[in-house]
This record gives sequence, C-alpha cells and structure tokens, in this order.
Amino acid sequence: MAGPARGRRRGPPPFHGPPVNRGRPRTAIGTYGAVYVTDIGGRYRALARFRDLDGRLRRVTATARSRRTAEALLKERLLDRAGYGSGGIISRSSPFGDLAWRCHIGGMIAGGSP
Repeated sequence: MAGPARGRRRGPPPFHGPPVNRGRPRTAIGTYGAVYVTDIGGRYRALARFRDLDGRLRRVTATARSRRTAEALLKERLLDRAGYGSGGIISRSSPFGDLAWRCHIGGMIAGGSP
C-alpha cells in the first residue's frame, strides 16, 4: 500500500507568523516613481510613472540633448503637472470648509434641503 498514512497532514505546515508583504506599496497620488534615462541616439529620454489624481499611473517623458537636462526637464514637467480642478474654484490646497460650503450651496441650487 503506497501513500501517506491516514490522519497525516499533506503539504507544508501552516504558517503562523507576521503577514507577508506581497510586492511594493502603491505610488501615492500626486507622486512619481523612479526616473529612468535612456540614450536614444545622441539624445536622452527621461521617463517616470506619475500617479494622477484619478488614481491612474501614467508615463511622463522628456527628451533633451544631455542626460541631466532630460532629467531636469522631466522633473519640471512633473511639478507643473495639472490635476483635476486646476483653474477652478476648488483646488487640492483649498480648505475643507470651502469644499463643504460649495457642496452646501450646490445642494440648495439643485433643489435639495439646506
């Protein structure tokens, strides 16, 4: 009779330690990851992934004649990257009271109760 004896557990013993981290943490909204610079035939392309305000990760690139210039241009583009609400009444730096007031007024205009 081949095989394990009855009552024996098959496979590895259960793990009772701390939870295992699976991969890296997500890039926070409004931030970027590592900057990669590649030579593309006499010019350099700098690339980074940026987490937009909608939660999507998007590639941002810049190309220049030198490695440092490409990286500096990319970082400038990342800092100047427009987000949702740019140019409007409410921005990311607006106080919470402004947002609450706009929502309150919006509810009154839409026919809701104050």
